[in-house]
Amino acid sequence: MDLSLKYRPKNFSEVNGQYYIVQSMKNVIQYDEVAPLYLFSGAHGTGKTSVARLISMAICCQNLVDSEPCGECDHCKAIINGNSFADVNEINAAQFTRKGDADSLIFDTINYQPLMAKKKIYILDECHQLSKAAQQSLLKIFEEPPKNVIFILCTTELNKVLPTIIDRSLCYEFKPIPSKDIFNRVKTICNNEKIDIDDDAIWMIAKESNGSMRKPFKILNTVGIHNKITVETLGNIIGSTETQVAIKFLDLIFENNRFEIVKFVDNITSNGKNIEGIFLEAMECLADILRIKIYKESCIINKSEHSVEQLKTISKKIKKGDEITNVLNALENGIKRLNNSYVSNNVLAIMIALDTIQAFNSSNN
Repeated sequence: MDLSLKYRPKNFSEVNGQYYIVQSMKNVIQYDEVAPLYLFSGAHGTGKTSVARLISMAICCQNLVDSEPCGECDHCKAIINGNSFADVNEINAAQFTRKGDADSLIFDTINYQPLMAKKKIYILDECHQLSKAAQQSLLKIFEEPPKNVIFILCTTELNKVLPTIIDRSLCYEFKPIPSKDIFNRVKTICNNEKIDIDDDAIWMIAKESNGSMRKPFKILNTVGIHNKITVETLGNIIGSTETQVAIKFLDLIFENNRFEIVKFVDNITSNGKNIEGIFLEAMECLADILRIKIYKESCIINKSEHSVEQLKTISKKIKKGDEITNVLNALENGIKRLNNSYVSNNVLAIMIALDTIQAFNSSNN
């Protein structure tokens, strides 16, 4: 079974990274104050459609407890499994973009009373894909929806939704999910599924996911959950930026080792690695080193324990704040050059590495 389907949230407590939205939804369900029109926006994989389904389950659940759907009644199971449930209509707007599609999918059914639950619910996923004419045709029904109807619109591109629809909606912005939350969720799933994977590899997956809870499942399926998964196997298969590579790069910088840094960067680019991504990761590591220097043991860093210990070791080599600031500026300027230069990335990356060492040295003059 697809892991993303198996571990799709079945209650609000399983939704990661959207605490305030979840709490707000549970409150309106508890006090029976569900609005007729919601608009959920945010990047892919942040939980918009999952929360929309959970609201539907909570409204239709036969055994609701503390605003949480039971997940066991016939209504909940039908919604979880994506089976036909008469009072919940999930529409992928990307497939129905014309005005006539909106008419046939919504207007032809909206005036019928709910058959099994107390509300009829329409979930419009990727609603920005509806044509302007289709969105305008829905305005009237959004303004004065029938008493027992709820609309939940989900979009990854809020700028393409008509302002008049936004004005009529209760809007919630779903934030990217913190890497720490993704790490914890993936580790729990891997333990449940007996997947042989180490913490560094899980952190690599969490970082590569860029705030999406959907991406880890894709990565695990790509790598193969029946194999031992390490940082090396992930790097070879998905070609992602590794925190360990960035840490090694910084270690050579603060060791002031020009010859080794040239060999190191040349090897990275010769093997087709994303050098810009490594420089960006190095900047994030520098920010973590700053936290270590300022907050000591009390800081929270979204990396594996092994990586944190390596960063602490590097931090001991840094005597002045200017050393970090100058290296950060050099890397930022280098990334800009990578995006605007006709010089090959291989040569330019070496130049940037040498400039970065020079920036470190200038702090000590």
